Amino acid sequence: MARKAIRNGRVVYVPENRPDKFFYSLGRAELEERRAGSISVKANKGAYEKRTGRRWDPVAQARLVERSFETLPNGAPRYYFSLHEVDRFGVNPRAEYGTTPLGVYAYPLTPQYLALLLSRGLPYAEDAEHVTLVEAVKPDRLLYLNTPEARRVYESAGSSPKALNVGLRRLGYTAVSDPGTGTIHRNEPAQAVFLVPSAYRVVARLSRDHLVSGGRSSLPADQKTAEATVPMVALRVAKARGPTDDTRKAAIKDPMYASLYALHVDKGPRDDTRRAAMKGPEYIYWYALNVDKGPREDTRKAASKDPKYAVGYALNVDKGPHNDTRRAVLRDPEDAYEYAQYVDKGPHNATRKAAMKEPEYAFEYALSVDKGPRDDTRKAASKDPEYAYAYARYVDKEPHNATRKAASKDPEYAYWYAQYVEGL
Repeated sequence: MARKAIRNGRVVYVPENRPDKFFYSLGRAELEERRAGSISVKANKGAYEKRTGRRWDPVAQARLVERSFETLPNGAPRYYFSLHEVDRFGVNPRAEYGTTPLGVYAYPLTPQYLALLLSRGLPYAEDAEHVTLVEAVKPDRLLYLNTPEARRVYESAGSSPKALNVGLRRLGYTAVSDPGTGTIHRNEPAQAVFLVPSAYRVVARLSRDHLVSGGRSSLPADQKTAEATVPMVALRVAKARGPTDDTRKAAIKDPMYASLYALHVDKGPRDDTRRAAMKGPEYIYWYALNVDKGPREDTRKAASKDPKYAVGYALNVDKGPHNDTRRAVLRDPEDAYEYAQYVDKGPHNATRKAAMKEPEYAFEYALSVDKGPRDDTRKAASKDPEYAYAYARYVDKEPHNATRKAASKDPEYAYWYAQYVEGL
């Protein structure tokens, strides 16, 4: 399914911005247990110490990964990781895909993608032995594709691997990060590409799930301490040996690992893992979807603390609207629009009012939910020349004083209005 979008005054069709894009990362298919070929903690410890001559410190190394979920000033992740068959990391001059730029590709280091790394649920190179952790070192030159404007910049840079690389660098960018829109490539919605080596710094190495760091640590190095204190290690041990009170107690210190423990180790819900998952709206959403496999009042209330996951809960857990989730999405115009489009599947006064707080979603609501013009959505869309023009062309389908006046505030959209709206 596709929807209309505007590119230089022309209508083009782009993949529908379904809210499901936020929720694929811990879906059942991605989190299916893949034990074949996994490396035991003991075996990996020995191989690491033999290869590097350093003492294996599972506590320090696991915590280094866990505290790396930092973001840049523009909201993009600071750290990324790449999987590869050989212990080497650099720009590959051969492009594998015809419409992606030349460069080094990596996944964002977020809680979701760390979970996929641990569960061997990544869509590409899931069984690769070597993993490299890198830091984006030029945040002011990283193009973050979290807005329509940023995606338009990316799409305008070129149409071939080399042209995209050159075009983006001429625009002043040395890296691109996609939060999950599939702009770089639809098969891997969230990823980053570093266009030049100076755009990143290698900060650590992993041998599959176990980080190889360069420095020494004063933290305790015995495996039992790691099992009892570090949620990541506790989960890995429990997946190999089965559930125990000690590993569960360690895992539920973190809502992500509590959810994964319930899904992969207990293979069912428990009050303690559910309570722990409730500390994060995204994780209790995943818990309700994959562990409880159905709605509960307490999990709905916890998920609704974040409008995005209120949409997901209504769409995939309740499988329909609920007053609690609808109330939650009213805090964000985009989520209000998506709730109306995909959950209510029709207009509602509350979601329309919330969507109209931003011109873009006032236009989207009129186009896809109301499926026709209204004075209030037109007025809201007309706060921005671009969406005033879009409203006139695709919703009103005729000129209107309000949209004409708003579009005329920007020479570009005044031109498109005259050509494509007045000239209809």
